[in-house]
Amino acid sequence: MKGIIFDLDGVLLNSAPDMATSINKTLENFGFSTVDENIIPSFIGNGARLLLIRSLTASLGYENAEMIGEVASKDNKTMKIKNLPVDFPVSQEKIDEMLKWYISYYKEHSVENTVLYPNVIMVLEACKKNNIHLGVVSNKPTAISKRILSIFQIDTYFDAIIGPEDTGKTKPAPDGLALALKIMSEKNKQEIPLSETLMVGDSYYDIQSGKNLG
Repeated sequence: MKGIIFDLDGVLLNSAPDMATSINKTLENFGFSTVDENIIPSFIGNGARLLLIRSLTASLGYENAEMIGEVASKDNKTMKIKNLPVDFPVSQEKIDEMLKWYISYYKEHSVENTVLYPNVIMVLEACKKNNIHLGVVSNKPTAISKRILSIFQIDTYFDAIIGPEDTGKTKPAPDGLALALKIMSEKNKQEIPLSETLMVGDSYYDIQSGKNLG
C-alpha cells in the first residue's frame, strides 16, 4: 500500500458536538427553533449546506430531513438538492446567508468539544514510518478542516487536504479523491497508484466515492 485517504469527521476526530452547537446557534440567530442536538449528527456527512438544510427542515417540523440529498446536474458540473419539501418556505438566498453565518461561527468554535479519536496519532506515525502517503478528503469546508488539523498538530502528516469547494462537488462524487491522489503523487514526485490506495471513511458517501473513482 502506498497511499491512504481519510475522511475527517467520525474517522480522525469526533466533531459532532461542535457542529451541532454551531447549527443551533445559526438557527437561533435567524429566528428558527433549535433542533435536538442528539439528532443533528444524523444530518452530517454531505457537507455544510446539506447539514444546514436538513437541520432547518427539522426545525420547521418536517419529517425525514435526513433523506434530503444532492444529485449531480445533467452536465455533471454542479450539485442540486433533492427531496426538499415542495412547500419549503426558505429561499435559497436566505439559505446562502445562513450558510455563510454558520461557516463563520463554526470556524471560530470548531474545537471547543471536538476530540481526536484514540490512537489516531499512533496510526499516522505508523504510516509515516512505512512511507505510506496520506490525504484527507472531507465534505467539510477546506479552511475549517485545515484549521482543526493544525490545532491538533496533525496537519503535517497529510500531503493533501481537500474539501468540496476545491472541486465543486461533495462525496460520493469521486472528484475530491482524484484531486487528493493527484496532489499526493505530485508532492512525492512519484505516482501513487489507485490500486494501492485505501479510502478510510465511516459512511456510505465515503465508500461510494471510492467505488466511483474505481
